[in-house]
Amino acid sequence: MDVYSFGLLLLEMCIREYPVPDQLADQIKHVLCPRLKELIRCCVQQVPERRPGMNEVIEFLTQLME
Repeated sequence: MDVYSFGLLLLEMCIREYPVPDQLADQIKHVLCPRLKELIRCCVQQVPERRPGMNEVIEFLTQLME
């Protein structure tokens, strides 16, 4: 799965608005959960090599649920 797209979808669910590529930083500020905010920031990094793998995302979300 594309981690960038997952980050955009997660952002959209959190702020209940469509993500706008040139406004992502401002939109991410509206995410209330600090841990989800950080996950979204990581997933939408411009440089693909800086994004986490989907396994890391799943592990993060599993820990968040505990």
